[in-house]
Amino acid sequence: MLAFAQQKAKDTGQSVEYMVDSIVTGLGRKSLPILDNLGLSAVDIRKKMEEVDTINEDSAGWLKIDGTVIDYPVMQTPGDEQYYLNRNFDGKYSAYGCIIADTDSTIGTGTLAEDYTDGTRPSTNIILHGHNMKNGTMFGGLDKYRDQGYEKTHSRIKFSSLYEDREYEICAVFLSQVYKKGQMGVFKYYQFFNAANEDEFNGFYQNIKRMSLYDTGVEASFGDEFLTLSVCAYHVDNGRLVVVAKRIK
Repeated sequence: MLAFAQQKAKDTGQSVEYMVDSIVTGLGRKSLPILDNLGLSAVDIRKKMEEVDTINEDSAGWLKIDGTVIDYPVMQTPGDEQYYLNRNFDGKYSAYGCIIADTDSTIGTGTLAEDYTDGTRPSTNIILHGHNMKNGTMFGGLDKYRDQGYEKTHSRIKFSSLYEDREYEICAVFLSQVYKKGQMGVFKYYQFFNAANEDEFNGFYQNIKRMSLYDTGVEASFGDEFLTLSVCAYHVDNGRLVVVAKRIK
């Protein structure tokens, strides 16, 4: 396990300890999607399952964008959304933090194949937050999506829950900000999680398409699900760069 973790750490810019903990989580959860994203074979899985004694219950899934350094576990802590803001996978201080699922996002249990009758349906929009690291790790590389040419070659996002593999295609990239609580007449993308009806869905969708830096050619309609990646940007105070993708699998 150590040699594998060392190579993954080199590839992603994370610490060896961080990657060991990530592997342990996948093994402890017995999550095939997470382990597959780590590059562990079925033989590796069977052998390493025996090595695991503890797991991190805060792990909600795994995020990966091929051809980028984004290849990380996703954490969710309903009692304290910012717990992993400056903590690594095992809870120790880290300026990198972890990729965090917004506490109002429902990751979901069960599978689409069973129409989630075997669990709970994901929210219409799952929002993930990550630090804009200067070395390009975590969500530091999302700024490249300002370039449509980059988006065309990195348009698919993989997010594996603990129960299924999911795939998304980018439909909008835009600049925004976190507004004051009482500020009205502005689009607060970070407050949209579930569409109660078609009007609510269209309100979100029309705004992200209107604000998008370019047309990705990907369309969505009521009933579709979104994955939103949000990272700090510096064009305004409390600025954000936002990448929204529609689920396709």
